[in-house]
Amino acid sequence: MGGLHHFSPFEISTPHLAYAILGAYVAVFMMFSLFIKERLYIGEAVTSTVFGIIIGPYVGNGLNFRTWGTSGPEDADEEITNEIILEVTRIVLALGVFAIGVELPKQYMKRHWKSIFMLLIPIMAFGWAISAAFIYALIPDLTYISSLTIAATLTPTDPILAAAVIGGKFAQKHVPSHARHLLFAESGCNDGAAFPFLYIGIYLLLSPEEVPYAVEEWFLVTWLYEVALGIFLGALIGYIARKLMKFCEGRNLIDRQSFVAQYVSLTLLTIGIALILGSDDLLAAFACGTAFAWDGFFNKATEESHFSSILDLLFNCACFIFIGALAPFDSFNDPSLGGLTNWRLVLMALCILICRRLPAMLALYKWIPDVKTFREACFAGWFGPMGVGAIFISTLATTELPMPEGEPQNQAELVAVTIQPIVWFMVLVSTFIHGLSIPFFSLGRRVNTIRQSTSFGNTLSRASITDGNDWMHRMRRVVPGQDIEINRDDDVEKGSLTQSSSTQQRKESDMLKSEEAQKAYNDPDPRVEAWIEGNNLVIERPRGEDDDDTDVTVFQNAVSDEMRPHGRHSIVASVALEIEREIKDKLVTPMTHMGQHKSDDEKKSNDPQYFSINHKPGTREWLHSKIFHSKDEPTRPPQSYRSPSAKESFNEESIDKHTGQSHASPDNNNNNNESAGIRFIDEEDPHIDEPHIHPADRED
Repeated sequence: MGGLHHFSPFEISTPHLAYAILGAYVAVFMMFSLFIKERLYIGEAVTSTVFGIIIGPYVGNGLNFRTWGTSGPEDADEEITNEIILEVTRIVLALGVFAIGVELPKQYMKRHWKSIFMLLIPIMAFGWAISAAFIYALIPDLTYISSLTIAATLTPTDPILAAAVIGGKFAQKHVPSHARHLLFAESGCNDGAAFPFLYIGIYLLLSPEEVPYAVEEWFLVTWLYEVALGIFLGALIGYIARKLMKFCEGRNLIDRQSFVAQYVSLTLLTIGIALILGSDDLLAAFACGTAFAWDGFFNKATEESHFSSILDLLFNCACFIFIGALAPFDSFNDPSLGGLTNWRLVLMALCILICRRLPAMLALYKWIPDVKTFREACFAGWFGPMGVGAIFISTLATTELPMPEGEPQNQAELVAVTIQPIVWFMVLVSTFIHGLSIPFFSLGRRVNTIRQSTSFGNTLSRASITDGNDWMHRMRRVVPGQDIEINRDDDVEKGSLTQSSSTQQRKESDMLKSEEAQKAYNDPDPRVEAWIEGNNLVIERPRGEDDDDTDVTVFQNAVSDEMRPHGRHSIVASVALEIEREIKDKLVTPMTHMGQHKSDDEKKSNDPQYFSINHKPGTREWLHSKIFHSKDEPTRPPQSYRSPSAKESFNEESIDKHTGQSHASPDNNNNNNESAGIRFIDEEDPHIDEPHIHPADRED
C-alpha cells in the first residue's frame, strides 16, 4: 500500500497538451465551419492564428512550442526550435503545392506559361526590390543587401493562405475561375522560385568581398542545380507515377483508397529525394503534382473524393495554430535587433502590403494574358498573401547564416537575428488583412465584381408547357461546338389549322422525348459566366465538358452607361428585356442541332437558318446590334417566323426607350424574368443556390 503514495496518473507535457488542444479546436471549428466559412467568409487561417495566439505563452500561456525538447523555458534552444519550424512548414507547404499542381486544369502550365512567367519574373522581382527598399528605409542598422535577403522571404505568394482566401465560397462566386487558377498556379510555384532571390543575398552576405565568386556560385548552384534539377526531378517522378497508375488501373491492380493516398505518398517521395540530392524540394513537389495530373486522369479518378480538402484543413489548422503560438511578440519592440520598434514595423507592413505587387501588376497587366481587365489586375495585385512560405524561407535563411553569441558583429549575424521578427510580424498582418478582406468585399458592392449568368429552366411538365410564358422552358441547352437551328415557317398564316397542328406537334414532341435525350437535357453543363467591368462585358466559358480550364472574352465598350447595373437591374435584365422586345414581333426558337445528326445537305447548306454558336460572320454583329445597340450592321441576320401566340404570352407593359427599364408592376417583372429563365448571381438573392423551378410546378 505504501507504493500508492507515489502514484501520479497525470502526465502533463507540451506535446500531450498540444494533442488535446488541437483536437478540441478542430472538432469545435468543424461543428461551426459552415457558419464561419460560408456566412462570415472567414477561413481557417485567421481563426487558427487567433486561437494559437490565445493559447500561446504571451496570452494564455497554455502552450509554448519553443520548450519542446527542453526541460523548461529557461533551457529553450533556438536551434531545436528552428528545426521543428522548418520541418513542420516544409511538410505543410509540400502537400499544399502538390495539391495545387494536381488540381489545376489539365496542361494548365503549357497553356498559361506566359502569364506565369510574368508573375514569377518581373512581378516578383519588383516586389523583392520595393520590399527591400522599405525595409532598408525603416530599419536603420540594415544595409540594402541585408534588406534584399529579408525581402526575399516576403516575395512569394503563400499557397496555404491563398487557398484559404481565394478558395472559399465567396471567392468562388465573385472571383472568375481563370483569375483563381492563375493565383493558385503562381502560389504553387513561386515559393520554390523564391530560392534564387534568397540565396543571392546570402552569398553576398557571406562573401561581401568576393562578389564575382558569389554571383557565379549563385548561378551555378542555385539556378542550374537546385532549381533546374528540382523541376526536372519532380516532373520525372510525376510522369512515371502517372504511367504506373494508369497501367495498374487498366489491369485492376489498385483500389480507390490507394488512388487517393498518392497525394501524401508522392509528396513525401518527391521532397525526400529532392532533399537527399540537395535540390529545390518545393518546386519539385509542384512539378510532380503538375506532371502527375497532366492529362486529367488522376483528377477524374478521384473527383468524388474529398481527401485532399480534409488533409488541407487539418494541416492548415495545425500549422496556423503553430504560427500563432510561436509568434515572437517580445522581439517586435527590441531596438537591439537592428532598431526594431512597433511603429517601424507597422509602417513597413502597410507600405509593403500596398506597394509590393499592386503597382507592378497595374503597370504590366496588359502583358499578362490571363489578367483581362483593370479590376482583375487590382485583385491579383492585392491578393498576394504572406504566410507559411515566408516562415519556412526565413527559418531556412536563419539556418544558413551564423548566429551571434552576443551582439551581432556583422550584417550576416544581424540578419540572422532580425529576419524572423520582421517576417513573423508581416505574416500576422497579412493573415488578418488578406483573410478579413473577403468579408470586407462582401459589404462593398462597388468593389465586387458582379457576376450574372443566364440559365434556361429545364422544366418540361405539362403545366409548364401549357403556360403562356413557356418559350424559354422549351429551349434545349446549348453546348459549345453545337449549332443553333432557327426553325421558321413563312407560309403558315395566323389562325390556320396548319399553324395549330404545327404547334400541337411541337408540344407532343417535347412531351415524348426519349429518356436519353431527357437526361442530356436535364444534366447541367458548365455554366457560362458573364459580368460587367466598367463599360466592358466579360464572358468566361469552359474550354470543354471535361476541362476545368476556361476561355475569357472581353467585349470592349459593349455596355453603355444606361445599361450598367443599378441594384437588381443588370446586363442580364437588359438582355432579357431585349429578347422580350424581339419576341413581341417575331418568335425565335433556338434548338440545339447535333452535328453528327445533320444530313450532308444540311452540313453543306448556306441557308441562314443554320448558324454555329461559335463566332462566324454575322453572329456576333447581330448580337451586338440587338443586345448592346451597337452601330455595326448585321451581315447575316438570323431568320425567324412571326407567331401570334408570342404576343399573347407576354404582358403588355410600357418601356422607357432611354433607360431600357420596364414600368410594369414588380410582380410582372419578376414573373417575366423567371419565365425567361434568367437567373441572377447576386449575394443578396436568398435563392441563389436553388434550382430554377417554374411557378406552375411549385407546390403550395
